[in-house]
Amino acid sequence: MFSDFADWEMTPSTCRMSLLALLAASVHGQILRTTTNPPDIPEPQRSVTFCEESCKKEGFCCNAHLVGSNQLISCSQACFMRASGLAAPSCSKLCSQLASARSCIVTSPVDLLKGPDFPVFPANSFGLCGRCADLTDSPKCAHGVPGPEACLAGCELSPPTMHHQEVKLNETTSPVQDLVELLAALVKQSGSLTTSQKSMVSRLNTKLTGESLPAVEAAQQKDQALVNYHASVVAGCDTSMSQHFLALGSMARSIATLKTEHEQCETDRASFLAERHTASSEFTAWLDAEAAMTPSNAVPQDESEVEAWVAKALSFYKRFNATYTEFKVTERNAVVEAKIEVTNCTGELTG
Repeated sequence: MFSDFADWEMTPSTCRMSLLALLAASVHGQILRTTTNPPDIPEPQRSVTFCEESCKKEGFCCNAHLVGSNQLISCSQACFMRASGLAAPSCSKLCSQLASARSCIVTSPVDLLKGPDFPVFPANSFGLCGRCADLTDSPKCAHGVPGPEACLAGCELSPPTMHHQEVKLNETTSPVQDLVELLAALVKQSGSLTTSQKSMVSRLNTKLTGESLPAVEAAQQKDQALVNYHASVVAGCDTSMSQHFLALGSMARSIATLKTEHEQCETDRASFLAERHTASSEFTAWLDAEAAMTPSNAVPQDESEVEAWVAKALSFYKRFNATYTEFKVTERNAVVEAKIEVTNCTGELTG
């Protein structure tokens, strides 16, 4: 699908859009940058050498870090931005965005490393319509930079950084969701995925099932432990209330009236705590009900099924995010209301 890009002759007007303009056109796509540059960066050439050699070992070409092709960021260029201080998730997001909005010049969101042997011109910019001097017969080197997988591979590398603080982009979606949407778009454009793209889908799915979902489950267990802690605190409050109840003989209220008010307080407090437990149970039930809808870890061998597989995975995780967000809001509100009610109960018994 990317072979058509090899013979493109781009006009100046089509080659001026920078990545900054691309990000400004997307919702909440503003860039966070460091305000100062690190002084006297030592031996930046070692980062360049690391990126070029690492990408070459992966089978990619266009490994001169200032050369890209087919309007795509090369593996070496992405690695060089990582060495200059760009965080890995933000780097992958740039790959996804540029794959859907091509340009011959891309401006880095971080100040690129500089050295006497590799000046960057224009400042902090990469050319993406160059001719590669290291073309090979590798499938990952089809007419230069074959697709966004080269950029994503560069973002996964860990080059030596030169006293840079990592820079991240403001993101309203997770990097994993961005990659899923990118792959879905590639399938819609070409009808199929390349072998390297399928491998990336497999790694992405492994990360989802092996890292992302277990992290959410661990967070839920932590939340449940917090619920249990609050329940124990409330039990301690009950003990304190009972002690105060023994001293109510000197109060003007009658015991019957105070008991009625206290029982209503207990009912309200129990109701708020029940809301939180119910929210947790409903979320767990949703996970159990959706178990059959969880996408398989294995990428379909039949290319005609890949698009449906990606769409199913994207749909599931979007529904998962919405359900989990609703659960967290309900749980937080119940905790606040329960704390207020406990305070009110104490006030009624001592007032």
